[in-house]
Amino acid sequence: MPAELVEIVGWIASAFTLATYAMKTMLPLRVAAIASNLFFMTYSLALELWPMLVLDAVLLPLNLWRLWQIL
Repeated sequence: MPAELVEIVGWIASAFTLATYAMKTMLPLRVAAIASNLFFMTYSLALELWPMLVLDAVLLPLNLWRLWQIL
């Protein structure tokens, strides 16, 4: 993956994380958190940032579970 694209993916992931802190209701928060997890997993995989990949790999099923509970 080109370095510029990796950086863009990282910025998108960061934007989704920032958006989660601004959410007032849980449904959009969980959707933004899931998007953040997916983008950060892509970013960390491309840069071989293993601790970050593990963290988001653990958080993704948690966010999916909580989203399912809301729905």
